[in-house]
Amino acid sequence: MKRFGFFALFLLFFSSSLFAEIYPISEPLMQEVRLKKAYYEANPTSNQARFELAMSYAYTGQIRLGWGALKKLPKSYSHLVVAKYGPLTKEDLTDWQHPFKLGFGYFFIKQKAEALEAFYEARKRNPDNVWILAFIALVKGEMGEVDEAMSLCKQALKMEPNATGVHFLLGEGYRKKGSYMKFISQMMIVGRLESEEALTRGK
Repeated sequence: MKRFGFFALFLLFFSSSLFAEIYPISEPLMQEVRLKKAYYEANPTSNQARFELAMSYAYTGQIRLGWGALKKLPKSYSHLVVAKYGPLTKEDLTDWQHPFKLGFGYFFIKQKAEALEAFYEARKRNPDNVWILAFIALVKGEMGEVDEAMSLCKQALKMEPNATGVHFLLGEGYRKKGSYMKFISQMMIVGRLESEEALTRGK
């Protein structure tokens, strides 16, 4: 009876979330992704082309594709990112992508406090981009501030309820806190959203 009850709850949850819409990506940002992808395909050995494509994936919430591209970059490239985008962040106080990219440069050389500062600067310049908040949550989690990271995830999900990567981060927070049912619930949402994204965006 208990097993049936759990299974019924599983079906109820899954059926209620199956047909929700995936998060929207603005056409200008999607066009940027297409341009960066075309540039990378024309220059497959270029670390710069790979990094720029990864960043366009990151700030459009295509987290798995972004990480896939970043993993193929040598760690030494992070120092070039910091050297390039550190000055650009200070020169142009309106461009949010410069500090966003700077944050990744710092993150991958394990300067997490500096990465956090850069992401906060990016968010100040573009407060409506939910993925900037998501990466702030990621860094907070990496720094061991799990409660703060989860709070930021919940804040981000109020901005965009179908943000796949944010659901994943929140699930990780629940796992670290020992709330395994809530962890499973978040992973179910992640699986459903990834499937919907693959169908809708042809990934």
